[in-house]
Amino acid sequence: MKKLLALAASLLLVASSATPAQSAGAKYKVYQKTLSAFSSTATTLTSQQKAQVKAAVEANPDAEKFVCTGIRYFSQPMSINIMVRKRAKAACEYAKELNPNLSTWYQNKPTQARSYAGKVLLTVKSPEESSTAAERTDGNQAGYLVAGPETWLNSTAQKAGAKCSSEGARVVANNQALECRRISLVSLRWIADSSAEPFSTRQNPSNPVAGTICYRPGDRVTNSSGYLECRYVQGRKLQFVQLSGSNDAPKLTSGLSSVEMCKLRDQRNQIGGGGSTAFPMQYNRIQTNGIVDIAVVPIDFPDSAAPGKPADLLQEHIDTINKRNEEIYGNRIQYRWHIPESWLRMSRNAEYYNQDHQTVQPDGSRKSDGTKTLLTKEEQLTEIYTEAEKVLDIDAMDFFFLYSNPYEPDVQFGPGYLDDITTATKTYRSVASYPLGYWAFNGHFTQNGVPLAAWMAHEIQHFHGMVQHAPGNGTQWHEGIASTWETWVAGWRPDSEYACVDGTKATDTTVNLSSMDLPSSGFKSLVIKVSNTEVLVVESRRDGIYNPSMTPGVAGISVYNVDATKAGDRWDGNAAKELDYYAYFLRNNRNSLPSIAGGPNLGDLNIIGYEGDSFTYRGITITLESSGDYDTVKISSATGATPMSKVDSAKYVIVETFGREPEINNFCGCCGCFPGANLH
Repeated sequence: MKKLLALAASLLLVASSATPAQSAGAKYKVYQKTLSAFSSTATTLTSQQKAQVKAAVEANPDAEKFVCTGIRYFSQPMSINIMVRKRAKAACEYAKELNPNLSTWYQNKPTQARSYAGKVLLTVKSPEESSTAAERTDGNQAGYLVAGPETWLNSTAQKAGAKCSSEGARVVANNQALECRRISLVSLRWIADSSAEPFSTRQNPSNPVAGTICYRPGDRVTNSSGYLECRYVQGRKLQFVQLSGSNDAPKLTSGLSSVEMCKLRDQRNQIGGGGSTAFPMQYNRIQTNGIVDIAVVPIDFPDSAAPGKPADLLQEHIDTINKRNEEIYGNRIQYRWHIPESWLRMSRNAEYYNQDHQTVQPDGSRKSDGTKTLLTKEEQLTEIYTEAEKVLDIDAMDFFFLYSNPYEPDVQFGPGYLDDITTATKTYRSVASYPLGYWAFNGHFTQNGVPLAAWMAHEIQHFHGMVQHAPGNGTQWHEGIASTWETWVAGWRPDSEYACVDGTKATDTTVNLSSMDLPSSGFKSLVIKVSNTEVLVVESRRDGIYNPSMTPGVAGISVYNVDATKAGDRWDGNAAKELDYYAYFLRNNRNSLPSIAGGPNLGDLNIIGYEGDSFTYRGITITLESSGDYDTVKISSATGATPMSKVDSAKYVIVETFGREPEINNFCGCCGCFPGANLH
């Protein structure tokens, strides 16, 4: 590669086991039916469920495979597996009774789709002559239980992923809260709402003024001074706030110190999860500034021809990333994209190009999802790049997205990350790549509400040297726009966007902040030095196009601690490990709002401080004095940072007693490839 090496990442929270392999070259149509709900702990079929199984058998007289999948919601105890597996077994046994020639298979799998929990999914495969995967409606979900583009891409139904027309509209459909969000520069789509606040059916008062109580966050009313917006204020109450429409914040410089004081040096004894947690940037695998050449390698298969041109479904997301780089980062990082005009046809059917994936566990270990891999990673990469070098200058590229037909569910994940690859003509060293398979295109968006632009940006940022999985494990808070701390370390934001306060001394300083989420002027980040190893970072947050997971009506600040001595490790879904991360969110001093279970994420409503709220750490208090067009923040301390009390020490400092792989171990996997990094 023409610049550095590579790092890669993903944020997958599901697991699966393999389904029976099909014979090479076979083409199948797939019939799916979810049985009606079981009552309580029942494991036998009702007459209605038997009728549904019978209908499935009779509708598929030529079926070769009849698969029954008992479904457990991912956060339920493993003991539920036994119950749902018995339900699946009962369904398959009844199908076999109806047609003794059927080849049946029963299993259990987890899902993040709550509506599937406790049910049994029937998947019936029969021979078919179909020319493209797009023409099939199989939705062979290979254990992940996510639907393909044919079910949501062009749909106008009220469901996650489908098109919508009124930005900010909120509905409840099939017991799922949805919000119409702008997920790219051109598209509006329904996203599963991440707010813990229930939807209100009450209409806002007519002729409101500033301070009028409202019920629908994010709603706007135009007036002569600009517009009123329904926002959360102190205590997460809703009221209209007068805004001019500009987020520009005048700079207040009194009481500030040189930004150099706040640039913590990386002081880790062990790298941990990889990436640079403090200054200087030193663990990037592709350059962090200037023009970066990115190639998309589009592949399809003899039994699964991809529709249209490779750029058709990617271009809006590429344009969004490019515009973000321009508006938010001032083009300090630019991507030059290279996309072939046609799909590169592989020599074998799709099932041969799936790659096993390993998911981060709450204890920090990594566990195989159990996805069947027929060709080795090396065999797949050799063929992919042998075709790619016919249309791309591999040596001239910095990074590759390996993009498989997004309609093909047999390729949930592809190969990639950091590899030496030998093709028919030569060997390429340290090829940096990330796979865009069926899950990346479909699952992370429809299940987790993260658009492809945000996903692609997050993954390539790992190669730029960003850890990203802190604070809040990187989810939602910084999905589309990386934290101001990491983008400062990477050089994507200039020193002029940072206000530095010396918190080791008594201080009474006021700083205006414009939002890190919006293209506006002023300070974007307030950094408070606590010690030679710790800083507090204050960010102003708003609902913006480049971070679509941020909920409407959010206007406030978050505060997180950065410790330059902690490793960049990751423990997905383990809230008890939050303080072990090198960065973690403080909670506002009220700390009285609900928190959604499942780990540190946007669900903890106490992470945001609204107007009048404050945060305190070691004698330093950060107060959001006013929040209108921009935020005015006061930093006060009578003594400077106080020594940690035993209470603070127990609350904020975790003694790391877990084991790590030796630092000499080279490891590649989810989130990257580093010499000496136990990547998760």
